[in-house]
Amino acid sequence: MADRYPRVKTKMTGSNPSVKDTPIDAVIAWVDGDDPLLADKRNKYFRGGTVTTASGAHPTRFASSNEIRYCVLSILKFAPFVRNIFIVTDEQDPGISADVRKYFPERSGSIRIVDHREIFAGYENYLPTFNSISIANMIWRIKGLSENFVYFNDDTFLVREIKSEDWFLNGMPVLRGRWVPAPVPRSVWNRIRIFLNRQILGRKEYEPRASFHMGQLECSLQAGFQVQILYEQPYSSSGKPGTG
Repeated sequence: MADRYPRVKTKMTGSNPSVKDTPIDAVIAWVDGDDPLLADKRNKYFRGGTVTTASGAHPTRFASSNEIRYCVLSILKFAPFVRNIFIVTDEQDPGISADVRKYFPERSGSIRIVDHREIFAGYENYLPTFNSISIANMIWRIKGLSENFVYFNDDTFLVREIKSEDWFLNGMPVLRGRWVPAPVPRSVWNRIRIFLNRQILGRKEYEPRASFHMGQLECSLQAGFQVQILYEQPYSSSGKPGTG
């Protein structure tokens, strides 16, 4: 894993290398697709009231096989320095309290269920949402969340001891990934963008961004940086931030 995804230390605006011993929290997005109440919510947004075969709406996207249990226990076992674990969900409870009390009784107070209404406070008109990207972009609004946190999918498990330096160095997140050449469709689109920007818009120094592939790993993030991405980036022609 380390060879395939080498560590990259990323300098970010808003990082504060002088801040030492900043606590690290974990955030896990979780959903139980077998919950009839959630299924009823979801079905209301499909034509005819039935689930379509679209990949983003397929039942497997919302399936739960109790992976959340092993995700949480693996964090407590292999990353004991993690201060709090926040489980983000939609009016659901993964029911892991008994396991935490059994194996890590001293950490029972470290687990908190966070409802979508908390992170979408002020934007309740966009709920319910079943879009994992929308949810991930709002987790920085969790009350009490540390500036430094690690975002997990519920089917991501730690399998050996982790040190805080594996996720954050000198106040900066550590990203694991690799630079990859652009696939054919992206390459064609990049050429179009280069022509438009250099020849039409007069931006002679324009260069498309290289592609950095991170795979589906746990991701170190900073709350302050997420705020910058959402609120300080220029608006695109669609009128939405960060979609350019």
